[in-house]
Amino acid sequence: MAEQLTLEIAPTVYKDQFEWQTVFENRVRVSPWGSVQNESILHFAGHEFYNVDCAGHGGLRLTDKQKAFIARNYPSVFDAAEPNSKIWFEEDCASCVAMVAILYRDRACLTGKALEMFRYCCESTQKWFPVAWNEILKKG
Repeated sequence: MAEQLTLEIAPTVYKDQFEWQTVFENRVRVSPWGSVQNESILHFAGHEFYNVDCAGHGGLRLTDKQKAFIARNYPSVFDAAEPNSKIWFEEDCASCVAMVAILYRDRACLTGKALEMFRYCCESTQKWFPVAWNEILKKG
C-alpha cells in the first residue's frame, strides 16, 4: 500500500505562489497534441510551468532545467511523459506527476490555493503513477 502524504506548513511562504500568466506570442508552435493555440505560464511556488493548449488537448512542457532535475532525482517520472519525449506531460494527470516531482522539496512552503493544487496533484500521482509517487516519497 502506498504511503500517505502529510504536509506541515512552514512560516515562510512564496510570494505570488499560484498565478497564471498568458503568453501572447507562443514560443512553442507544435506539441504532441497538435498546433499550439495558446501558451501560458503557471507561477507555482517559485517555479514556472509552461502550459500549452491545442484544439483538443494540451499539457505541460518542461524546461531544460526541470528535465535535468527530474532525470537526476526521479527518473521514473518520465514514464508519465508522452511517448519518445521527456519534456511533454499531458494535461489530465501526467502533468501533476512532473509538478509534484519539482515541487515536493518545497511543499512545506505552500499555502492556500497552491497547497490545494499540490495536494490534488499528489493524489493524482499516487493513483495513476504509483511507481513515480513511491520514488518521490522515498527520495524526498
